[in-house]
Amino acid sequence: MNKYIKDIIKGLSVLILYLLSNFIFALVISILGINFNSLPTNIKVITSILYEGLIIFLIVLIYHNNFKENYIDFKMNIVNYISKYIKYWFLTLGLMIISNMIISNLGVKIANNEKEVIETFHKLPLYTIITATVLAPILEESVFRLSIRKIIKNDYLFIIISGLLFGILHVTSAGSVGQLLYIIPYSIPGWIFAYTLVKSDNIYIPITLHFIHNSILMIVQIILSFL
Repeated sequence: MNKYIKDIIKGLSVLILYLLSNFIFALVISILGINFNSLPTNIKVITSILYEGLIIFLIVLIYHNNFKENYIDFKMNIVNYISKYIKYWFLTLGLMIISNMIISNLGVKIANNEKEVIETFHKLPLYTIITATVLAPILEESVFRLSIRKIIKNDYLFIIISGLLFGILHVTSAGSVGQLLYIIPYSIPGWIFAYTLVKSDNIYIPITLHFIHNSILMIVQIILSFL
């Protein structure tokens, strides 16, 4: 089978798995006759983390060659990679701050996605930290960067679509038309992370930048919770 066809099949398989993951989880819970909402909070948290971990495991299994080869390369060149690509995180942060300020000045309320993250952090801080700093970078970069890259080989088209889909994911809970503007600040890291994947051809670069970004946000939330 042609390598490109194999890549497309892998990419589509992971995208479908990701899109259907919540439905599959709900279906399994229903078949087992479990009322998930009635479970103790700690059981729900552990179950959710384990399930997300399972999805990541399946994705890594599908892309085991990529992850293995990229890891060897990343480990050998980690200092060069970090020094070369860390500036793109600062660029991401700067552009997101500017775009958020512009949208805020237009009178648009805080993005519902950000509001939900803050609320979840206050209710379940440990769960939020684990998912944001560990699970999300691996899962989202595997889906929105690696999978889409498998399907779209043109650099420019890949960067545009990868970033836009990433942005759309984060505004699905928009409460108004105005909040759809937040697709811009949410697409910015998607575009930049996609660019770093194109330049490095190593999935651990966008995963690392995503980890740094989310970790900084979690640190800010922790500091604010004590003020």
